[in-house]
Amino acid sequence: MKKSIALGTLLLMAAGSASAALVNDRDPQVALDGSLQALLGTSATSGVINGYNGNASDVINAATDQSVAAIWNNTDSNSSAYLINLLGNTTGSLGIYSYANNSLQHTFVLDGTNQVSFEVFDNGTFSSTDGGALAGFGSTFGFFYNNGSTTVYTEDSRNPHPSGSDPTSNPLALSYLLPTGTNVMVDRGLAGAQSQTAEGDDWLLAFESTFDQNDFTDAVFYIEDMEAVSAPATLALMGLGLLGLAYRGKNKKA
Repeated sequence: MKKSIALGTLLLMAAGSASAALVNDRDPQVALDGSLQALLGTSATSGVINGYNGNASDVINAATDQSVAAIWNNTDSNSSAYLINLLGNTTGSLGIYSYANNSLQHTFVLDGTNQVSFEVFDNGTFSSTDGGALAGFGSTFGFFYNNGSTTVYTEDSRNPHPSGSDPTSNPLALSYLLPTGTNVMVDRGLAGAQSQTAEGDDWLLAFESTFDQNDFTDAVFYIEDMEAVSAPATLALMGLGLLGLAYRGKNKKA
């Protein structure tokens, strides 16, 4: 019983520190040169992000609204997410990878509307409307961007960094959770820009492919229907479960 309680306690203690393995542990307010803010917008009627209540103060702030999320789950089993290239002149490609097995990756092929949907099923299988299919993918995933010569990941720890550099202080990807009702002007290829309304579980991903810039406009994508993964909650439940088993065993002995 003591061993079970000790293990449960350790898991509960570890829950507070394990998040570093699942989400970026950097300061979320990474310094930017202003380019991303100009893209997102500086008023309620400018840029690709418009004020979700029509107020200038509601515009997404590229510096202060940064999230530390780096991996996600679909919000619902068998739900779809849409990947939309916000920048018509963006080169390179967006891909998705399994958190559990980084070798399981798929590079999305956007159609004529710069859009593709994907699903992560309960059995851990991944599929997408561009023909992607991966068994054993798992339920947790991150994203990567390849500009033709360099690949960068949403997880800081997976990215190459200069010798002696701290990955958490040199991110190459930023994520933003969009408030419900946020109006997003998305590039739909030949169809032109169209309005999209965020529903509270939609995200922006902004990538930078080099360390000598801080504009994060190399590629910006809008992705729907995801929730950020939090490891501490899972470990805490495991710890409480072990404590419960230990208590039950004690009562039986009594």
